[in-house]
Amino acid sequence: MFAETPSLPPRWKSRKLRYYVENGMIELGRGKVISHIDMAQDPGKYPVYSSSAARDGRIGAYGKYMFDEELINWSVDGGGRFFYRPKHKFSITNVAGYLRILTSSLDYKYVYYLLDLQHSHFTFDYTYKAHPSVIIDRYQIYDMPLPEQRRIAEILDAADEAIRQTERLIAKLKAVRDGLLHDLLTRGLDEHGRLRDPQTHPEQFKDSPLGRIPTEWEVSRVNEICILGRGRVISQVDLDQNPGPYPVYSSQSKDEGVFGYLNTFDFDGEYVTWTTDGAYAGTVFYRCGRFSCTNVCGTLQAKSHDLSMRYLASALSTRTGKYVSYVGNPKLMNSVMAKIPVPLPSYSEQKAIAAVLDTHDTRIRAEEAGLVKLRHVKRGLMDDLLTGKVRVQV
Repeated sequence: MFAETPSLPPRWKSRKLRYYVENGMIELGRGKVISHIDMAQDPGKYPVYSSSAARDGRIGAYGKYMFDEELINWSVDGGGRFFYRPKHKFSITNVAGYLRILTSSLDYKYVYYLLDLQHSHFTFDYTYKAHPSVIIDRYQIYDMPLPEQRRIAEILDAADEAIRQTERLIAKLKAVRDGLLHDLLTRGLDEHGRLRDPQTHPEQFKDSPLGRIPTEWEVSRVNEICILGRGRVISQVDLDQNPGPYPVYSSQSKDEGVFGYLNTFDFDGEYVTWTTDGAYAGTVFYRCGRFSCTNVCGTLQAKSHDLSMRYLASALSTRTGKYVSYVGNPKLMNSVMAKIPVPLPSYSEQKAIAAVLDTHDTRIRAEEAGLVKLRHVKRGLMDDLLTGKVRVQV
C-alpha cells in the first residue's frame, strides 16, 4: 500500500476497510469448496471463480450459483488481486473472498478501482495470504461524493475498454499469424509469392515424415543443418558487477527472455536459442547481434549460408513442444533438439516465408507496445483521480 495516506482534497475522508465493515456498510466473506469433480457431477452454465489471475479468475462452470448480484471479489491465496463482477449468476471458491457494499454512498466500480490501485503496492503470496482479517486493516476507502466516484469509474472504464479492445486485436492478430504459419510451413510460397494450393495442384506436393510438403522441399534434422551449443552460468551478481549494453538471455519468455545486460558477449551473429529447462522449456527465439545466454539456453548456429535463421526459428516454434520431456522439471536438451526434423525449402523461399511472418510480427509488436502505453496511462489516471491529484467535473 501507500507508505502513508496520500494528501486528499478537503472533505474527502480516508478510513480503513474495518470502519465500513464494523458500521454495516460493507460485508466481507469467503467462497466455498467447489471442486472440478463437483462441476463435472453438476454441469451448468454458471461461472465459478477462484484464486487464479488467468481468465479473469474463472476455473469452470457449475449447475448451481451462490450470487446473482454486483460484487467485488478477490484472490485470497493467489496474490490478493481484486475483480469487479457485474450482476450475474456465479460462485466463488474457498480461496476467494467477496466484498458486498451495503450502503448507497459507495459505488462498486469506484471501490474496485481504489482497491486495485492500493493492491499494486502490496505483495501477497501463498504464504502471506489476503484473508479478510488481513485486508480489513490494509486497505482504505476514500469517502468522496458519489457523483465524483461514478465519474471517476466512468473514466477508468473507458481506459479499460481501450485496453480490452487492444488485447482482443492482439489475440486476433496472433491467431491469424498462427494459421498463416501453419500454411507457410506446409504449403510454402510459389515463385509469385502466393501459397501453393494442394487441392488445385496436388502434383506440387509429396509425402514426407512431416506429412505432405512441396516437392522441392527436403526434411532435415537440426543437427544436419546447425551447430548446437549451450550457454553458461551467469548469475545476478555477474550482471550487477559487470553492467553493460549486451543482453543476456535466460529461461524466461517475458521480455524476449532478457535476464539482464553485461559488458561482454559470448555470441555475435544470427542464432536461434531455446529454453532447455523449466516452465518455458522448448520456447524458441531468433537472435541477431552480440549477446550471451545462460546455461538453461541452447544455441543453434547455421552450418551453411543457405539457411535462414529467422525461418528456422519459426519452423522450430511449431515443433519443439512435442519433444519436451515433462518427467520432473520440463526439459528439452541438446541431444533431443538435435534430432527434431524440420521442413527445409530453398534459401530464397525460406527468406520469403520469414519476410511474410516478420510483417505480421511487426504489427503485433506495435500493438503490444501500444497496449503497454495504455496500461501506463490507466495506471496514471488511477493514481491521479483516485487520490484527488486531479479532480473530475461532475
